[in-house]
Amino acid sequence: TLCHAHLFSEGFRVFYDPEVRGPIKDVYDYSGASHATLDFGGPYKSTVQSALEALNLSRDIAVSVPNVWLLAEVIRGTDTVATLPAMLINSAFRGFSSSPLPLSVPDAEFDLVWHRRFDGSSRLAWLREILTETLKQPAN
Repeated sequence: TLCHAHLFSEGFRVFYDPEVRGPIKDVYDYSGASHATLDFGGPYKSTVQSALEALNLSRDIAVSVPNVWLLAEVIRGTDTVATLPAMLINSAFRGFSSSPLPLSVPDAEFDLVWHRRFDGSSRLAWLREILTETLKQPAN
């Protein structure tokens, strides 16, 4: 019932408030840090959680919130870290620092999704085309 088009892929970074803590040094520093995560509901494990479990490691999730803007505000002024797509340094996480994720995980995949019943709509086809052209352009 749904249609989709792949827009782009993005690697993960570990965001932190540079006024409070320094960069993540290694996987042990990462697993020992206080973490804030996004929670969209559901019983699913994140790719980060699965990668840590494969190494017999875990992480302390101090707080989970429903959106990236709130997540940025929650970790501001704390030593808590957040693992998110790198592009967020240009929006919600502007003013934060980031370090490489010390785990091997697949990139985040971003798709445009719409219901099949609207596939023939010329207005929505135009909007999908604009979104696709805009979001597929390389970042500066």
